[in-house]
Amino acid sequence: MKKIIRLTESDLTRIIRRMINETTEIDEFFNPFKRKKNDDEHYIKVKRWMGKTNVKLISRLEPKDVNGVVNFTIDEMEDNGRRESVGEFRLNYTGRKTAKELQNGHILQISDDEQTRLLNKYFGGTISRGNK
Repeated sequence: MKKIIRLTESDLTRIIRRMINETTEIDEFFNPFKRKKNDDEHYIKVKRWMGKTNVKLISRLEPKDVNGVVNFTIDEMEDNGRRESVGEFRLNYTGRKTAKELQNGHILQISDDEQTRLLNKYFGGTISRGNK
């Protein structure tokens, strides 16, 4: 037996908004460490790396948060708007002004603005600025 249901435009709008809100809540529940921001690209801007200054180290994979340490898998670098492959290496970021390159043990410096962006994106701003 078929039923015909008549919906007004406001009914449809309400249903669609409810579906969008529920989908967002489900995504946040199952992946609480992912912060939806304007930039969905995962990267760290560092002051100096491999003889270059103010470069962006880009991860094609979403970083993983393990016990308060965010692990980036870096595979590209952007310098003055040009991107190039850098093979693949891992960085650890703990919410401080530095990130550590795991393969070679290099410490990479992060600016205050970049630290604030990373804290907000990956830690929800929960780590105090005093831990520098």
